[in-house]
Amino acid sequence: MEQPPSISLYERTEDDTSALGDGIAKLSLDQIDDHPTEVSLFDEEEEEEKVSESKTSKYAYSENANLAEENDLLKKQKKKHVEPKKFELRPYQQELAERALRGDNCVIIAPTGSGKTHVAIRIIQHHLEKLERGKKIVFIVDKNNLANQQSERIEEYLKCRLKVISGDIQREVECVQDWDSLLPHYDVFVSTAQMLLNAINDPEQNVCLESFCLFIFDECHHCGRKHPFQRIVDKYVDTRLDRNGDKSRLPQVVGFTASLGVGKVNALGNAVEHLKTFLAIMDADCLVTVQRNKQDLATHVNNPKQYEYMTLEASALDHGRTSENPLLEKLKEIIISTYAEEPNMRAIVFVRTRIMTECLVNWMEDTEELQHIKAQKYTGAKASISEGGMERHEQVSALELFRDGEYKVIMATTVAEEGLDIKECNLVVRYDYAGSPVAMMQARGRGRAKNSRFYILASADKCVAEKEQANVTIEPLMEAAMKQLQRLIELDSYTFQVQKQGCQRQMKRERELETYQQQSKVTVPNYSIYNLRLREPVQENDPYPASCSIAGALGYSWDSIYSICYKFYANELDAEESKAKCQSDDPSSRLLLVDSDNAYNFAVHIVVTNSIESIYLQGIRSGTEFVDDHGNVITYFRWDDGEPGSGEHLQTERDSRLQEASSGGTSHPVLCRFYG
Repeated sequence: MEQPPSISLYERTEDDTSALGDGIAKLSLDQIDDHPTEVSLFDEEEEEEKVSESKTSKYAYSENANLAEENDLLKKQKKKHVEPKKFELRPYQQELAERALRGDNCVIIAPTGSGKTHVAIRIIQHHLEKLERGKKIVFIVDKNNLANQQSERIEEYLKCRLKVISGDIQREVECVQDWDSLLPHYDVFVSTAQMLLNAINDPEQNVCLESFCLFIFDECHHCGRKHPFQRIVDKYVDTRLDRNGDKSRLPQVVGFTASLGVGKVNALGNAVEHLKTFLAIMDADCLVTVQRNKQDLATHVNNPKQYEYMTLEASALDHGRTSENPLLEKLKEIIISTYAEEPNMRAIVFVRTRIMTECLVNWMEDTEELQHIKAQKYTGAKASISEGGMERHEQVSALELFRDGEYKVIMATTVAEEGLDIKECNLVVRYDYAGSPVAMMQARGRGRAKNSRFYILASADKCVAEKEQANVTIEPLMEAAMKQLQRLIELDSYTFQVQKQGCQRQMKRERELETYQQQSKVTVPNYSIYNLRLREPVQENDPYPASCSIAGALGYSWDSIYSICYKFYANELDAEESKAKCQSDDPSSRLLLVDSDNAYNFAVHIVVTNSIESIYLQGIRSGTEFVDDHGNVITYFRWDDGEPGSGEHLQTERDSRLQEASSGGTSHPVLCRFYG
């Protein structure tokens, strides 16, 4: 690990602050994902895409994307006159494809840059050659920007009737067709998961699992936490179990990823169980990695050299003491040295938020030593322009200019961590945010050029450096867990299948129970998870206290099951903002204090019924203890494993929903309780 140099700190002046710009002072401390998960990699860009698409079962469109549509039509006209390229899989790629070509459901794991898409294309080609009458193939992606990229790769090598369906595309065309009207005319679809899920769930469309012969899940590690990937395979598994295990009329399921992660565990046995559960979710019979052709894989795959730069000081700018930001200085040094070695460099700098991309682009433009190296931002397509988002044609243009070398550096949110294939990219930097081990490996994989480098720049603030170092140690554990699971399946495949089906039945029962509980709550008078914002008047026989009646004018609701007067805000805020939001309603309103089983169960209920990750709870660290807003020591806890950590605030953990200590920097929806 590269050791950080000594850093000289000096007092900030007004000129220093002016030169850095309004946003730079926050560059090393913008929102940090306090609790990453290996099964899913949501960030604000990705979440916006899913929310936007999930609201559109009858696909909406805009009238201001003619340029993008015309470009797409020109590309399609050119492709009609171009014969597909011939391709032959390398030995390690052939090995990766073997089980899928035999018809097995499987999860294929291979490093970024190893050509997993070529393996997928070979599997698609195999199905096209024996295409069942009326059956279709779907290549399922997580994000809109990957749909076009992957469809172009498929059309480059296969001559087939292909259709791209994504939120972006549907908004840009003037005449939107539903899936059932498209199915007869195309053999292969490249679709975002949410759009496919919308179609399957839409009773007005004649689309069902039996319409397809192959599902390919790109970046399948997203399959978890009610992600559209998982909701699709849940339907698949439930259907198969209802048919006593028969999947003869169901599509083959193949997942691709560079890493599955191991969940929040640090022991080999637990890591193996995590992988078993994932295979059960995907209904996979095996976990496929390169074993016989490792040397061939090593010959063709570039592994960027990794460096970690962890500052020993908290960010000086955050405390208003200096104008020297050690991470910015290090980033400048890295870019300058890379450009000196290779003037035709390409660099991707990953940051947490859209505003950060703009701040860093402005910083490069205002820094004399960097002004000759042109930079551009790359953000998600769902946010408005005023909020730092980009339209799809702007994304395409930015990447083309980056490939051509017009821009040497792009500042990107995590929306670009997966799938971006820029073979000239020789520098990747993660700038001061802690994601998951999977996210780290995905980002590192963007370095495709020979002798590329991957830097992790992290400060001591909010434990970013500590979390990034923990991410580095997870990789060997994941490799060991995969090998052990592969041996277990090879030695006793029957036992694995029995365990897998048992796990699937248990998860199915849990889904059915959750559905039943939600439906039951809807039938209780004046209690509906769908009426949180309607605030229907309460019947006279409901034990509705006078104090909550007063708060009702402020938009508070009474939960008669838990006897709690509350208000739920969908807008996401960090810990301090959440606390202030509740107190701004009324002096008697606070974040929910979990001081009993009833209060804890209510917190979990709100998280589950609103399909959110976490909420902040009342409590702040005071020495070795936590105290409530009145300074009283909190004695009731439902701690997650390994907690409490070093964080100053309390929140629910995103997977177990138990309590954990948090830095408070991540934004969550807000739950307030009226204590009047």
